[in-house]
Amino acid sequence: YTLLGLAQADPTLKAGLFGVSVSGPSGISLLNAAYPIGTLAPSSPANNPSAQSLTLSVTDFAFPTALGSASALVMAGATRVGTAAATGGASSFSAPAGPLQVWTFGAATTGAGTYEVDLAAGATSLLQSAFAVSSAGSLAYAFVSPKPLAAGVYQATANDFQFPAALVAVQFAVAQNGAVLKQGISVGSLQFTAAAGPVVVLIDATPSANGNGLVDVNVQTTGSSSQLVFDQLQPVMNVPSGFTSQAITLGTSGNFDVTLNDLKFPAQFQNLAVVGTSAGNVLGKVYGAGTFQLAATPGNYQFTIVAIPAVNQQYGLYGIHIANSAPTVTLTASPTSVAVGGLTTLSWTTTSATACIASGGAFSGSQATSGSTSVAVSATTTYTLTCTGPGGSGAQTATVTATAAPAKSGGGGGVGLGFAGFLGMLSLLRIRMSPRACAAARHCAT
Repeated sequence: YTLLGLAQADPTLKAGLFGVSVSGPSGISLLNAAYPIGTLAPSSPANNPSAQSLTLSVTDFAFPTALGSASALVMAGATRVGTAAATGGASSFSAPAGPLQVWTFGAATTGAGTYEVDLAAGATSLLQSAFAVSSAGSLAYAFVSPKPLAAGVYQATANDFQFPAALVAVQFAVAQNGAVLKQGISVGSLQFTAAAGPVVVLIDATPSANGNGLVDVNVQTTGSSSQLVFDQLQPVMNVPSGFTSQAITLGTSGNFDVTLNDLKFPAQFQNLAVVGTSAGNVLGKVYGAGTFQLAATPGNYQFTIVAIPAVNQQYGLYGIHIANSAPTVTLTASPTSVAVGGLTTLSWTTTSATACIASGGAFSGSQATSGSTSVAVSATTTYTLTCTGPGGSGAQTATVTATAAPAKSGGGGGVGLGFAGFLGMLSLLRIRMSPRACAAARHCAT
């Protein structure tokens, strides 16, 4: 059998919910489900471990403005179990054991707003969810910290990553137990004191004229060695489908190349870019196509891509590649010209290398990835250092010129200093002889 359901949402709220149940012989359930209509968001699942009384509450944070309405409905399949609204306080009701679905709806009046829905069995929380309602020009977001915080003082920071453009305005807040603890009216940091348990982070942002932006809100412990306890990266965009975000966890340190390519199929993108972030910091950006290098340590990294197809195109194809960077090698010689047999000092540094091999003259064999050594130069030599790493290999050379030694004096008809001095003495004696002595000696100066 095929069942066809026809439903039309309220023209003002543009959202609705209906349920269908089909029971077979002996009460066997063949179908028991609820179906949303219009803009109603998907339900949040909760599991009730036993048939018991539950409490449902809805809290309007009035951030950045109070909502016109905020309500929640608990369903067990197609059966209505209980409901609550922000204006009516908490509601208690009996619920069957097993899976439950919590449906929520909020409507804005004067501006964007945020609210929280809690389902509890006594002191045990079965569900804590936060929701946001955006309005024209103001986009709101709400997040519950994935882990409870220990009681203490924390710092919350909001960053506008200015990707692909700066946001016109940003405000954020931290809430707990249904109340806003601290609120910031712009990007920056604020300190708050939390009780033990989860916190809710609220964001309101106004995108630039092109409708695209990226904001990050994180929570850290205070003190000299602060630790990140919560980090939320949020695209701010009227058409969220234009953003894609990919989280990567790296277990080792190293340099990585992040490359973005526009494959121009079926046409070139109108707007294409990627940004790499971690713990509220921008590590690199590429617009259109290109590569940036990421110096990574063990931790979590987020790569967010904005891809807007060309006008009149609904589709596009791009590629992103993240891989270990190829090693780079810097090798220098000082001096670069020496006499034959003289010494030169070779110095080198590398990046992304795990092993190096040297060649050329006395510079040979395995070498450290950085260092220096002195070598004797017997002839003009080109020294080479080749290094390998996870990303491939790289090499660099340095050439040292050997010049001939200066010629030694003496031999080959050369006149030594001793002989030249002897000749000088003879000349002096000849100059000092008297004419009579000259005649007696039978040789005179001519």
